[in-house]
Amino acid sequence: MASLKLGRKKNWTISKHDVKGAFPNAKVPEGKVIIVSPPPQWVAWGLVDKGVLWTLDKAVYGLRESPKWWGDCRDKTLRGLAWDCGGRNYYLQQCSSDTQLWTIRELGDATQEVLGTLAVYVDDLLLQAPLGGVRDGLLKAMEVRWTLTKEVTLQVGCPLTFLGIEMELRANGDLFLHQRAFIDLILAKHGLSDCNPITSVQMESPPDLPEVPEPKNSRSCNNIVESSTGWPPGPDQTSPTMCRSLLRRLRSIRNGALS
Repeated sequence: MASLKLGRKKNWTISKHDVKGAFPNAKVPEGKVIIVSPPPQWVAWGLVDKGVLWTLDKAVYGLRESPKWWGDCRDKTLRGLAWDCGGRNYYLQQCSSDTQLWTIRELGDATQEVLGTLAVYVDDLLLQAPLGGVRDGLLKAMEVRWTLTKEVTLQVGCPLTFLGIEMELRANGDLFLHQRAFIDLILAKHGLSDCNPITSVQMESPPDLPEVPEPKNSRSCNNIVESSTGWPPGPDQTSPTMCRSLLRRLRSIRNGALS
């Protein structure tokens, strides 16, 4: 939010970019051996012999560790980015308080002025920077290393979505943030698109909790990892009435937004 506020104050152009096929850019860490079988349909088509197994040398989609490996690879690449414009050199600096946010800086600038920001989430990138050589240089530097999808630029009448948040640019330059499409999707999934909204939800009382036995010694403590008390309730334990009330509450805040 702070970076968006800064971008609006400086009237920077906001654009969204995606890294195509991001995960295979990351290598499987040295010493890690992962063996997989090919898709069954490939075997059925005769593209791969039955019983063939593969070892992976790059991250793939569907592998639990792949997002972490790609994130490390992405951050290492961004730290090493450097480009020049008009005889000056520029680089990205990772924010210490939010590692998903990067700032554009000029090398050797004593003032350390922020010339733009890049927010990242997995393979999604949100760039804020003034139009011109510095911005173009950054995009070219990234395109040398990755394949980027066609950029989507935020304009009046042309909103964009980043991390499920819809961004709209007003004619006066204000930014309007909301999640109406996401809320509508949830309500439609449960057949409550036209439900009557409510402004509050009465929470259900917790059940009577069984007493947790006192451990007799330190060894038994290791066996009591968590108590099966039944509270708070999981998705399968929440009553239909409670679920409906929460969705009706969600309907009441559909038109809420930040600006």
